[in-house]
Amino acid sequence: MVAVAERTATARKEYVASRNAPARVRRAKARPRSRVNPIKFILSIAGLICVFGYVGVYANLTAVSYNRSKLMSDYRLEKIKNQRLRVELIRRSSPIYVVAGAERAGMAPAVTYDYLGKTQTVASAGR
Repeated sequence: MVAVAERTATARKEYVASRNAPARVRRAKARPRSRVNPIKFILSIAGLICVFGYVGVYANLTAVSYNRSKLMSDYRLEKIKNQRLRVELIRRSSPIYVVAGAERAGMAPAVTYDYLGKTQTVASAGR
């Protein structure tokens, strides 16, 4: 029994000593710095360039489409306006309209006509 008591006392001393001993500072293993794989980096940059390029082209295409639609609308309006102006030109250049305008202005048809000779000019004919 004495031997058992001595072993128990020794075990207790070792336990108490281990508890009171300064704690060991465990250092974390230094991880090697992760290097960026150059291939992955280049591929990611190329992917970003492709995405931004696609978005840029799509935005430009949309802007051109809106501009084309506006121009086509303006073209249709100008075409209609041109047709109206042609009808007005035909109406105003008709002989009936010209005679009516002359009568409203107080003009009368000429009774006699004066013709210029080849050597005469308008300025010399009036004298």
